[in-house]
Amino acid sequence: MPASLDASPFGGTAPYYDRLRAPYAPAAIDFIVERYNLRNDVRALDLGCGPGTIAIPFSCTVAEVVAIDPDPDMIAEGRRLAASRGRQNRHH
Repeated sequence: MPASLDASPFGGTAPYYDRLRAPYAPAAIDFIVERYNLRNDVRALDLGCGPGTIAIPFSCTVAEVVAIDPDPDMIAEGRRLAASRGRQNRHH
């Protein structure tokens, strides 16, 4: 049966991102931080954040990361990963 038009194409994949998807190299994160002058008085926006693959590393550099994803499972997994890595997460 075809997937519903309302179904997320990534539905059910959130728990696998951290275990099966290769992380971004620290040098790639460092490059973005340097190139865009990200620092502790900057707010960053990560649209389509998934489980926080970029948002969590950026949270170590910037004042705040606003991470948005249409899949609630990705947001839940991002919150779990952030907490497991000692990153504070405010819920709005």
